[in-house]
Amino acid sequence: SRTPFDSWMLESMFNDSVQVNASGGSLTIDVKPLPEEGKPADFSGTVGDFRLAARVDRTEATEADLIQLPLTISGGGNAALAAVPEIAETDDFELFAETAESEKQVAAEGLIGKKTIEYLLRPKRTGRLTIAAIDYPIFNPVKGRYETLRSRSFEIVIEKGQSPLIVTSAEGSASVLPDIDTKFRFIKPLGSVRASAPRPLTENALYWGAQLAALAAAGFVVRRARRLERTAPSDIRRAKAWPEFERRLKRAAELAARGEDEPAATTLERAVREFVGDRFDLSADGLTLDRISVLLAEGGIAPERTKRLIGIMESCSRIQYAPIGGGEKPLADLAREAREILAEATR
Repeated sequence: SRTPFDSWMLESMFNDSVQVNASGGSLTIDVKPLPEEGKPADFSGTVGDFRLAARVDRTEATEADLIQLPLTISGGGNAALAAVPEIAETDDFELFAETAESEKQVAAEGLIGKKTIEYLLRPKRTGRLTIAAIDYPIFNPVKGRYETLRSRSFEIVIEKGQSPLIVTSAEGSASVLPDIDTKFRFIKPLGSVRASAPRPLTENALYWGAQLAALAAAGFVVRRARRLERTAPSDIRRAKAWPEFERRLKRAAELAARGEDEPAATTLERAVREFVGDRFDLSADGLTLDRISVLLAEGGIAPERTKRLIGIMESCSRIQYAPIGGGEKPLADLAREAREILAEATR
């Protein structure tokens, strides 16, 4: 009680509010330096219980093609801070470009993440060329020592071939663009064909009349939907929660059927998170697993069922960020079980 005059009636009448500073206390963190013993000369500062995997988009190409080499660093730790491995130029390939994307998530076992670097390599000659294995030194805090991760090497057969970047003049002569960095294909002009072609549809008044009618109808539908959203946005969001959940589950099943386990797990975990957010009119991005547990309990789901659903989400996280090749149920079974549990929240 702040004053003897505090009451909900006075606060509602005068819109009273009081700012309160809440303290969470202090924390002590013991930061240990990395050991010097066994430290590789080319160590770049990456710390984590990581794995390294690489692949190429093709094993046969022409001298005009660019070879894609995605390299993935994944496992326990902040993968976003992992250094990008450098690829040295060789007699076979030169580095054309590189891009990097990273993801991270807090799970029960700690921070896990994944960083994917996509290199574009340009062949220097024809023949059977080798993309050398990539050595990547890290410090593994789980094992307490330095390690050098190594990707596999690849053999690429490069053949002579005409570049797709060909300019054809109206007279029929062809020449290759000098800059193969620009990926455009130029098409031979059609000359006098336009003179004998039918009148374009866009010059027809009926065409534009139909377009205007369709736009007017679409505008009416959009205005009506927005009016409904302004009057009862929470109700509309709750009503859409289950159909949207079913749609995301179907997408996860399609990805799993194609063997794409990581994107399937991402889709399934997001489907559960979005469903809970829609049912309780909250932002899905701000929902922690503990918060989801509380909300599901409020929604009438039994504690053991709630615990199992959280376990399903953690399984999805492990598949996404730290695939270990076993120990998890098939994604189709996880999706089916999640659907059965969340169906209780709609009753």
